[in-house]
Amino acid sequence: MKKLIIFLTLALLLMTAVSCGKDTETTGGENTDTTPVTTTEAVSTTTKKDEVTTPKPVVTTTKPEVTTTKKPVVTTAPKPEDTKPVYSEGLSYSYNFSQKANVVEGVGRCKDEVIMIPPKDEDGTRIYRIKSLTCDAKTIIVPAGVTQIATGAFANCPNLEKVVLPVTLSALGEHIFENCPKLQTIELATNNKFAVKNGCLIDKATKTVTSGSVFATIPDDGSVLAIGYAAFTNLPITSFTVPDGIKAIGDFAFSGCASLTEVTLSDGITSIGKKVFDGTPIYTDTANWKDGMLCVGNHLIDANSSLTEVTLPEGIVTIAATAFEGAALKSITLPASLKGIGHDAFCRSTLESVTLNDGLVEIGYQAFSDTNVKVFIIPESVVTVGFHAFSSLGLKHIYCYAETIPDTWDVTFTETSSYVTMGYNGEPIA
Repeated sequence: MKKLIIFLTLALLLMTAVSCGKDTETTGGENTDTTPVTTTEAVSTTTKKDEVTTPKPVVTTTKPEVTTTKKPVVTTAPKPEDTKPVYSEGLSYSYNFSQKANVVEGVGRCKDEVIMIPPKDEDGTRIYRIKSLTCDAKTIIVPAGVTQIATGAFANCPNLEKVVLPVTLSALGEHIFENCPKLQTIELATNNKFAVKNGCLIDKATKTVTSGSVFATIPDDGSVLAIGYAAFTNLPITSFTVPDGIKAIGDFAFSGCASLTEVTLSDGITSIGKKVFDGTPIYTDTANWKDGMLCVGNHLIDANSSLTEVTLPEGIVTIAATAFEGAALKSITLPASLKGIGHDAFCRSTLESVTLNDGLVEIGYQAFSDTNVKVFIIPESVVTVGFHAFSSLGLKHIYCYAETIPDTWDVTFTETSSYVTMGYNGEPIA
């Protein structure tokens, strides 16, 4: 009987255990997974009450960051033979047989912004000279190999702003930038004969500005002693200062500068050419004329041809070339301050008498040519005399304080001429 009771009790416990397990699987926690769990899985996931489970540390492995440096990009400059300049086409040439080379005659009117002259024509004949190149271009580039640029070569280029000249340049004409109102930049590689300063193209040997731009100023560092023939002609200059150190201004230097109203000339100038201010307000403004003469500073620039007797005021330093040319002048009294008389100053006038002042330095060529002056007395202070300066129609005698003719006198008379007396000492003249 005891055995039976024990057996029934064990069976009841077993059934209760099984029933509890099923309840746990279907309703326990928040697990909504309906997948049947095998007994093996149940055993393996059962944790005893007193057992402590230590979670394994999570090891995070970070791969080292690899910085990749890009290789520098190497730019290879093109070889000279790979860079071919694009030269202008349509240039006109004329062949010079003595030079066996071409002369650039011009391109006419063009619309290209840059005229790049080739060193050779299509047949391989070199170009050595620029004669004329009137165009609408903003820039003109003259190549190495060109040795000559003629007078007025780039004249009348209304839009020209920049000119590049070559190191090979050896001969340069005058006023090559005439009537180029926009020219700002003149570039010239190091050259033995010419230089560019302050917008001026300078002949190194004579220290003369041969051509200038509208924005030019004359250097005052001793590199310039003279302003050349028509150097600034027909440029829209409004004012100009000729600094100390300048000794000469050439013919037509500022002629045609229709906006020029103000000029400052230093007293160091001893030679002024003809018509330097023709076509400017300085010349045409009647307020600038006094007693029939136009003076700028202490320089006599021009005079009315109707004047017969003139006494120049003290302080006048020069008489410009052709000032009294062809005038009805009979006599003139020169001041002690006078330093220079320009070429042809009294040429073909009816002048009969003149006393050259002590202190006079320069007498230009043909200054008294074809006048009626009978006697000239040349003071010892005179350094320069131009050819035919004293070839007066009425000439009787020339007296020179100098004992021998100085090398700087370009005169036609000789020491043995009967009408010339050298070494004159101020003795009375019969």
